[in-house]
Amino acid sequence: MKLRVTQIVLLVSIATTPALAQNGAPSAAPSAAPGAAPSAAPGEPTEAQLFEEGRAAYARGEFTLACQRFGQSTTLKPSVGGYLNLANCLERIEHVREAAQAWQSAVSAAQGASDARGEYAQQRLSALIPRIPTIAFKRAAALPEGSGVTLDTQPVAVFGRPLQLDPGEHAIVVRAPAAADRAFRIFLVMDEHREIVAEPGVSTAPPPSALPAMPPLAAPPPSSVPPPGARAATPGGDSEPPQAKLSAGTWLLIGSGVGWGLSLLSGALVLDAKAGVHRDCDAQGTCNPEGIHAAERGRLWSQVGTWSFVAGAALLGTGLTLELIGDKPRSSRASGWVVGYEGRF
Repeated sequence: MKLRVTQIVLLVSIATTPALAQNGAPSAAPSAAPGAAPSAAPGEPTEAQLFEEGRAAYARGEFTLACQRFGQSTTLKPSVGGYLNLANCLERIEHVREAAQAWQSAVSAAQGASDARGEYAQQRLSALIPRIPTIAFKRAAALPEGSGVTLDTQPVAVFGRPLQLDPGEHAIVVRAPAAADRAFRIFLVMDEHREIVAEPGVSTAPPPSALPAMPPLAAPPPSSVPPPGARAATPGGDSEPPQAKLSAGTWLLIGSGVGWGLSLLSGALVLDAKAGVHRDCDAQGTCNPEGIHAAERGRLWSQVGTWSFVAGAALLGTGLTLELIGDKPRSSRASGWVVGYEGRF
């Protein structure tokens, strides 16, 4: 730290000392060469004044203002010391990408002037580069052609290439045809390198057209054969209404089918919710409101499906038991051409 302060003070003393001719007398200011850095216009602050304002602002803790003044100073007169102060100030306010550029400018200026401070600038640059946060976008399999991603309102040109960013919050929007924009924010810190899977938002495509309605089925003609269990008419014209009753075991089997049907329906809804989670949540578990709702819906239908399956299995076992060992009364009555039997098995 003491060495850096000595270097900055030495720079200021050199910047404020009049240029000397070879015989030691002050010389006239040389005319600006073509392509040289612009000089301050009459009435505007000079490079030295801007540099001093930057040092004063830095000492007060006004780092943003200090960086502005150092930048203006190096614009008027590029120098190794100016770039060193600018890079250090930018790194202090975590504008690390600009800081890396300033360190590189200091290295280049030092090489041209045979300045030993270039080695120090190179060390700071080499230490900073690996710490700059990066983000790389990976195309999801479900992302259709014609889709795009914007990062802080700027389009991302290439997938898979790490992009350097300053620490802090960044806005990401994934746009895909026939889908709503998927917008979310991330927060990066120093030394963080993240990969984001670019997935489309919720589909806005219209549902497929409904199939044409089937014509109603014609009622079957009445049958002359009496249904099972019905008693035929007696010669005298008397008849008894058919008696079709379902046993308790049959009802339990029907209930088992209903339970398993509900279990299958719940499984389909769980798969739909899982697809929503994959669509609206990234690989790190960050979900938008649609993703959170899909996860809650999936847990609910998973519980419903499990209990429906268990209930269906229990009803199936009980129903089969009653059907196999239960009593089955049968009729044993002869009337006309129909002969019945009555007994116990």
